[in-house]
Amino acid sequence: MASTRTVLGAALALLFVTAAPAAAAAPPHGDDYPYRDKPDIVDRWAFYSGQDTSFVAWRMEQLTGYFHNSMSHNGIAGHWGNAPEWAANARKLGYAVDRIPEAGAIAQWDAGQAAGPGHVAYIAEVHGEQVTVEEYNWSAPLRYDTRVVPLSQVSWVLHVARGS
Repeated sequence: MASTRTVLGAALALLFVTAAPAAAAAPPHGDDYPYRDKPDIVDRWAFYSGQDTSFVAWRMEQLTGYFHNSMSHNGIAGHWGNAPEWAANARKLGYAVDRIPEAGAIAQWDAGQAAGPGHVAYIAEVHGEQVTVEEYNWSAPLRYDTRVVPLSQVSWVLHVARGS
């Protein structure tokens, strides 16, 4: 008769040998935004729903586990505010802000550039000097779209999901 220890050891060994490795989480994509068709309410990130800032906050929450309009990082308090304020706030909080595209980063357009009053979007893919972005409130008010943008048209790339 086998001892309890031997049976338990064999069961654990079998479990570890036969268990499939955990698959890496797929990056978020598509219009999975929880506030679609619910415009102009304050969302759980303290932005107005249906706006570019709200959608990007959703993506950052998916990637980082937490994102909020008023948040701190490395012990420093910050406020994201409107899209043209995002690069300055990211720098203040210690996140990398540059012009190096990376999937999972945030594209930010300054006020007065091609985006009028400013804009933020989620970088879904990078293709050399072009990025595919997902966004809200660009091609139609309060609506989702994707588009390919030359990096030369983006003011800044914010690496919030990377951590710093």
